[in-house]
Amino acid sequence: MTDELSRADLMKQAAGQELGGKAETGPEDYSLWAKFRFPGDAIFDRVKNRDRDKSQFCLDISHHQDDDIDFSQLRLANVGCLYLKASQGLHYVDKKFQPFWQAVEQLPEAARVPLGGYHFLTEEDGAGQAAHYLDVMKSVNAPVSGNLVPVVDIEANNGVTGKDPDHWDKLSKEQIKKILVEWLAYVESHTKTSPIIYTAPLWWDSHLGPGVPPELTRYRFWIADLGNKQLNFESPRIPTSGTLAFWQFTWTARLENGYNKDLDASIFYGTADDLKAALVIP
Repeated sequence: MTDELSRADLMKQAAGQELGGKAETGPEDYSLWAKFRFPGDAIFDRVKNRDRDKSQFCLDISHHQDDDIDFSQLRLANVGCLYLKASQGLHYVDKKFQPFWQAVEQLPEAARVPLGGYHFLTEEDGAGQAAHYLDVMKSVNAPVSGNLVPVVDIEANNGVTGKDPDHWDKLSKEQIKKILVEWLAYVESHTKTSPIIYTAPLWWDSHLGPGVPPELTRYRFWIADLGNKQLNFESPRIPTSGTLAFWQFTWTARLENGYNKDLDASIFYGTADDLKAALVIP
């Protein structure tokens, strides 16, 4: 599974878009736009002509990113935190999780950004997947104080080639919810932290919605929503009764220094201290 589709391609599939086609990611007259650039756009809102003093930005990466990413540039680029793909299903380990994690950890403390790992959930046993995720995290002595809280990624799963029907479509809403709840409960009980749920609003509403089931309302959401209306008004679609942690607004952000290829970028609304209080394990 080392060459499964990137998250961007998975989301395009879920939105019914042609792979490789143009995503709906906002023109240049939006503050948050497809070609978001670090650090410039992260520091100054060129549309509203004001500093972004209450916006923190997060990148998430996996083996789809090349080895030449310079992690020492992230803090200089006004990146506030970083998530790495750790695991998927019951057995898969992202081949770049450990080397990327170690590359960040080896930086001087002043150059490091808060770091966390996420798990891509599949239709297999939820508790078993959670145990696998925590085993992978333990390989880098995480999660511990100073790390970001755990994240579970639940979205369309079209298999390695991306040509399968969404594997989740084989299950009922109750079956999907059971797998997700099992994962969350296992990780929470073993880490004493409340994980975050990453998803896309349209996929969520069709598979677990509408809205957020009562068992899940206490978990925060990391929403992937690239619609032009949402980008224009900086207002992502959040499942009813859900609470926003992050909003992923582009898959094509770039660093001015340190990496010259596309990156997923998300925004957290608040100060650096707010982000630390909300998302960093004490």
